[in-house]
Amino acid sequence: MNAGASLWLGLALAAGVGMDSASAQDVDRRLPPSPGESRFRAGEVLVAIAPETPAATVARILRTHRLTETKLADVALPGSSIRLWRISDGRSVASVVRELAGEPALTRIQPNYIYELK
Repeated sequence: MNAGASLWLGLALAAGVGMDSASAQDVDRRLPPSPGESRFRAGEVLVAIAPETPAATVARILRTHRLTETKLADVALPGSSIRLWRISDGRSVASVVRELAGEPALTRIQPNYIYELK
C-alpha cells in the first residue's frame, strides 16, 4: 500500500467503517493524540465530513480555523468526504483537533497518523 492510500485508511477506520450508526455515535468524533504520541505528521489533521455539506460551510471552517485544504477523498463506505487540512501557523495538532471539535459539520477529527504495514 502506498503512503497516499494509507493516509486515508486511518481516518476511514476511525470514521466507523462497518459500524452501525448507533455504535458510531457512541464513539467520540474527536481523536486527539495521546500525550507523548508522535507518530503523526506535524501540521496536518484529517477530518471527515458528510459529502453533502455545502462548500461554503467547508470554506468557513477553513477560514475560521486558519487551515488550508490539501487533499480530498470521497469514501463510499462510511459516506464521508475525508479531507487533509494543513496547519500553517505553528499551532499544535492536538490544539487544532480540540478546536475543530466545536464544528458540528465534522464527523471525525484526528491527526494525520503515520501507519506502517508489517
